[in-house]
Amino acid sequence: MDHDLFAVTGSPVLHSKSPELFRAGFRALGMDGQYLRLSSATASGALETAKQMGIRGMNVTSPHKEQMARAVECSDEASRALEAVNTIVHEEGTWKGFNTDPQGVVGAVTAHGFELSGARAMVLGAGGAGRAAAFGLVESGAHVTLVNRSAAKARKWAEKLGCEQLDLQDLRANLQNTDLLVSCLPGGVKVLAPDWLNPRTLVLEADYSEGWLGRCASDLGCETIGGRMWLLHQAVAGFRILLGQDVALTDMRSGLDEESSGSLDNVLLIGFMGAGKSTVGRPLAQLLDMEFVDTDELIEKHSGCRITEIFRTRGEASFRKMEQDVLARVLKHKGQVVACGGGVILPGANRELLRRSGVVVWLWAPLAVCMKRADNGDRPLLRGRGPEGLYHQRVPMYAACSHMVVSSSEPDVNAIARMVANEVRGIWKNRR
Repeated sequence: MDHDLFAVTGSPVLHSKSPELFRAGFRALGMDGQYLRLSSATASGALETAKQMGIRGMNVTSPHKEQMARAVECSDEASRALEAVNTIVHEEGTWKGFNTDPQGVVGAVTAHGFELSGARAMVLGAGGAGRAAAFGLVESGAHVTLVNRSAAKARKWAEKLGCEQLDLQDLRANLQNTDLLVSCLPGGVKVLAPDWLNPRTLVLEADYSEGWLGRCASDLGCETIGGRMWLLHQAVAGFRILLGQDVALTDMRSGLDEESSGSLDNVLLIGFMGAGKSTVGRPLAQLLDMEFVDTDELIEKHSGCRITEIFRTRGEASFRKMEQDVLARVLKHKGQVVACGGGVILPGANRELLRRSGVVVWLWAPLAVCMKRADNGDRPLLRGRGPEGLYHQRVPMYAACSHMVVSSSEPDVNAIARMVANEVRGIWKNRR
């Protein structure tokens, strides 16, 4: 590849702000790279796809952090202590794992002007985020207490990380003496009443958006730090690992206000010939209760000619004009799953139209898989030339255009459709 690919992987991952943050960093440093959201059911599947795609490095989000820590060849001290990674990079033939979440917590708190050394800190939740917070705070000299709904889990990790453990029933009595409260609980989980808080306590909530605890703490007069600051500080550290360069926090911060996905009106499938856009699109439309549209089928219907005949008699330029017109007409409507032709991303105007007209999903498969599926005798662009040049020419365009990439190399079409549907439903739930 003559371009650099990076990604964030998880399930779900369409909500992730990492692409916007890293692209902002690329722009600030004048770097040429593409950053994707890679949805995968498993960490091992994500790593295999990354290897096949030539991805240089990835951020890793829930639920893949622990499994990915076991999949990489070597890791840093934080990853070994936490048994989880959130950043992996391919260097000299080896996948290396890192965990920048502790740096994210410490960076967010110290940037707020809070002195951690000697501070009394309490962390709610002993999952991956909670353990990372406790690790970072202990390393910074704070006196840390870990609280979890499962006391046994909290005891295990408190012993391993060198901090104290508190049973949930004792939470209220100890909150008044807490200088810093870090909540890493899942959204909607409430383990305390607002009046248990001390107004002098600084509250950091891991949730991207302002969650219930942050709102209550703010109403009580507590100073609060949103989860986006944690995200931002760990991203700056991750950028240094993946790119080998420092980027200013203020430059990456500009990406926080960008939308993670386009319009929710349509789901638009792009990818190389044989990637499975029509095959996946039909069951996906049923799952989402949307209309299915195939742009190649519409071109043939409106022109009265097979696509091969259009190429033979009128040429590729004429076909591209038809394709652009059909796409513009289709995207005036809503509630559709649209399977787009493999070359629809060639004009820049099409790429812009796609990104603002729906959630753009790049179905990716290795070239050999695409060619095995494609009917080569009926593909006019392949006549007299190999597919490698087309494939590699288009990869950066698919990457730049898409909101998410999914491997379609596996034969279970319904599983792929379910994965995409679950990602899209998650965005609908969060933004509608």
